[in-house]
Amino acid sequence: MTNDYGNLERHKVILSAMKDIDKICREYGLKYYMYAGTVLGSLNHGGFIPWDDDADIVMFKEDYDKFVKIVQEEYSDIYFMQTFDTDDEWFSKMAKLRLLGTRDFTNGDKEKRKEMFIDINPLYNVPDNMIIRTIQRKSIEFINMLFAVMSGEIKCSSIKTRLALLPLSKLGRNFWGGIMDFCLNKLGNKDSKYVCLMCNTLTKSRWTGRSGYDSDVMVKEGYLNPTYLPFEDTEFMVSSMWHSDMVHLYGEGYREPYPEEKRKSKHDIVGYEISDEVRERVGL
Repeated sequence: MTNDYGNLERHKVILSAMKDIDKICREYGLKYYMYAGTVLGSLNHGGFIPWDDDADIVMFKEDYDKFVKIVQEEYSDIYFMQTFDTDDEWFSKMAKLRLLGTRDFTNGDKEKRKEMFIDINPLYNVPDNMIIRTIQRKSIEFINMLFAVMSGEIKCSSIKTRLALLPLSKLGRNFWGGIMDFCLNKLGNKDSKYVCLMCNTLTKSRWTGRSGYDSDVMVKEGYLNPTYLPFEDTEFMVSSMWHSDMVHLYGEGYREPYPEEKRKSKHDIVGYEISDEVRERVGL
């Protein structure tokens, strides 16, 4: 494990957490999958992308719910599972496993919690019917806009947005969270061909131009029949259709070297701290 971007110790801490995720899932018979940039790192760098600052894991919803409960009951001294339900100041249905005893320093103050993290998110069934799928996508995108208004991430500066979004945002976080849960859990088909994160919708992909929703629509079969890919000094589970997933997310050239000028932290992280307790636990 080498790094010219100042992330060597950071990656060792995150790798230790990834191994804990693998350990928990093996012990409890759960499935997890490396996803997105973490798979890309495995393929192109044998592990972490050197300038990356987190890891991405996905699970089927049933396994995800069990995993969250296990972390809360058995690993709360090491990790905090930041979800819509565990953090009243978190306005997203995306989730993060926060690594206690660490701290990130960023440009700006986008998030109140500052620990290093791994994105761990459930996969939801995508409607086979294209009309229902469009309704689902549009509804989730709209609710995420409301969450961004409620959190202060988006300011309603125009008369149009103030009239359209502010009154609806007054219905509150929990009201819209319930509507979001309905869209995520009830509109999809259990036997659908595709699964999706669904919650990552506010920005388009810089690689393909697809919406956040469409970028994360993947063929379910690969996740029902997973395989393993090497990652640093170990290996982790991944969809057996990882090649088509990478093409879908990043285009045909996903194995090509990334431009030098774009090799930077995607979360505006400029530094980090790791406590002595964590250093001792992970062997730094």
